Amino acid sequence: IEKSYDSLEESIAVYESLEEIHVLALAHILRRTIIVISDVFLRDMNGEAFSPIPFGGVYLPFEVPSNECHRCPLLLAYDMAHFSALVAMETVNDYPPALIPLTDCTNQLLPIQFCIDPGKDFNWREYDGSDGNWILTDREHIALLKEYLDVIYTPTNESPDDDIYDDYSDD
Repeated sequence: IEKSYDSLEESIAVYESLEEIHVLALAHILRRTIIVISDVFLRDMNGEAFSPIPFGGVYLPFEVPSNECHRCPLLLAYDMAHFSALVAMETVNDYPPALIPLTDCTNQLLPIQFCIDPGKDFNWREYDGSDGNWILTDREHIALLKEYLDVIYTPTNESPDDDIYDDYSDD
């Protein structure tokens, strides 16, 4: 009896704090994309990285048809083990409208969390963290984002007097 209790205990997942899967569940409940802006490492008082922060990225409600979801994402910041909602300030004429970046400070696309299902036979206990062949191309990444969000491309090196953005969402 004792041995079977131990094996049962090993097979039960224990969650002691909020994890990425909880943010994904919230995206499904709200039927809305959630974008989490976060540093990639937790840092000590000297600024040295000592622990990865996996929360940053885009959480799409994959199990809900995209035509049944809100097209405007919920934007959260994650810092110091706390989430904060980010809300655009209202302006007099709302031009340009608030735009949410889908790239990080190096112009790399934010990761889409849980975008690849490795299948039911995948052994997570032996997974070493390498990406394997589960990496999306930039084209696949953007196509997936466009399915759930209205994507607008903005210029990066132009002056403020130039056009603010071009809408290529139908491309």
